[in-house]
Amino acid sequence: MTVGYMKDVATATSFTFLRLLFRWRGSVWKAIYWELFLWLFLFVNIRTIYEFLLFNTENGKIFEQIVMRCRSITSQSRTVITFALGFYVSFVTNRWWNVFMTIPWPDTTALQLTAFLRSRGKKFEQEDRTERQTIMRYLILSYVLVFRDVSIRIKKRFPTYDHLTPTLMTLEERQKLEKTKESRHWVPIEWALLILKDAEKRGCIDSYHLAEVTTSILQYRQRLHDILSYDWISVPLVYVQAVNICTICYFLILCFSSQGINADATEKLYHSIIPIHAVVEFVVFNGWLKTAFVMLNPFGLDDDDFEMDILIERNLMISLCYVNDFFDKPPRLINMTVKLPHTIQSAAILSKANPMHGSAVPVKVPKQQQKLLNMKQTNMMTKMMAPRASTTNLMPKVKFDAMEDPNVERIPRGPDISKKEIDAKESHIFKKEDLEKVVLKLLEKKLGDDKVEDKLISQRTQSLSLEEPTQDETIPLSNPITKPGTGGGGADKKGGDKISREKVPTKHTPKQTSTMSKVEPKISSRQNSDKKNSSRRKVKKEPSTEKIEPTQLD
Repeated sequence: MTVGYMKDVATATSFTFLRLLFRWRGSVWKAIYWELFLWLFLFVNIRTIYEFLLFNTENGKIFEQIVMRCRSITSQSRTVITFALGFYVSFVTNRWWNVFMTIPWPDTTALQLTAFLRSRGKKFEQEDRTERQTIMRYLILSYVLVFRDVSIRIKKRFPTYDHLTPTLMTLEERQKLEKTKESRHWVPIEWALLILKDAEKRGCIDSYHLAEVTTSILQYRQRLHDILSYDWISVPLVYVQAVNICTICYFLILCFSSQGINADATEKLYHSIIPIHAVVEFVVFNGWLKTAFVMLNPFGLDDDDFEMDILIERNLMISLCYVNDFFDKPPRLINMTVKLPHTIQSAAILSKANPMHGSAVPVKVPKQQQKLLNMKQTNMMTKMMAPRASTTNLMPKVKFDAMEDPNVERIPRGPDISKKEIDAKESHIFKKEDLEKVVLKLLEKKLGDDKVEDKLISQRTQSLSLEEPTQDETIPLSNPITKPGTGGGGADKKGGDKISREKVPTKHTPKQTSTMSKVEPKISSRQNSDKKNSSRRKVKKEPSTEKIEPTQLD
């Protein structure tokens, strides 16, 4: 498996990285030391040739031009190489992790066999045990057959079927496997399913649990097939070659651009024996590339490759332990008080741990702020928090009226349009003509209400102004009123002076009621003329032939 270092980084301190920096197995130093030595050897030889053979010569000037050109190339291509390596390593790392998560584990199937298979008593105890053990042995055999074709470690451990015959499969099983040229990996899984089918016929397992175990075994087989697929379909070779060639060419150019020339007399950085900056850059980029190389095939012999032989030993041991040692042997039931103990160190750590409750739990509210608001304050807060009215609140009403209006044109229903689509379109989509009809309908309704209200107001006004006089207000017929100076004599005149105001028909001015005070002056000129004519007709019915002036009454 990969090199373990989790204990060293369990607690992060300032010196944690130093513990990892100087480790050798699986480190970047072990991965790149040979390439770094070769690059430094090339760098020193080029520098030596320039210093002793090309300095202050025509060829030396050409070499200096080459160095300047390489410096411009490295400054421009540094970003390109960073992105190329970054995407490549990210892709390979994801693939490496997915391969490991695809590796199957037989633990689930072993536990299902332990739980679902029934024991037939002591008489068939050995037979039932052999049956369970054979099923798990077939699963491990299929596991080994797959990884023999994928992992170099397993191939070196089991180079032929002879190395599997005495321990993992019988001679008869070997002969049957050798007869099948294709799909040898899945033949043991088929044998395991046949054993389960026979167990169902004997009543050792019901159909529902048989389906559960079968599903688990088939998922196990599918994961093994995915491992083969990862080995058959690898990362495209052109991608691997392009990234590696790009990186190699970059470091060859870097080897020239890091050389010190005559033009760099004032800069001591280029005249150092070992280019520190270039070495750091080489370690970072080349170490990045080596990481992707190690992860391309995790079933090899690298330090970070998967140790499949150890996984096979572990799976075989766990499987046989489940179906043999732990089958139908639960411990006695004991009523006990469950309480976890603590050591001095664990108690000290627990005292600093997170209490695992809400962040607002320790917050305390003062008693003065815990008082409830009265009803008036509550209503005020409700009004402040209520949303303001807007014209959008009228839209559902307009939609409802438009849908009930028979004059509104509905969307025709075609053969390919469902009823739900028609309802959705009719309830959310209106044409311009439909909206105009709805608005006109609302305006007509409003104008009709105004006309009815005006008519009621005019009728009320006429009834109050043209009310008939009572007997106290009627002038008796025996005392006709004549104009002064006519043939009535002085007696008539005197009698006319004695007439009281109360017996003269007067025009009533009704008191304004609350409804009249609210009515605006909306009576037209036609209504005023009708009112005058009706008052004149009422006066003609009186016995008096002349109109009494207000001055005469006084």
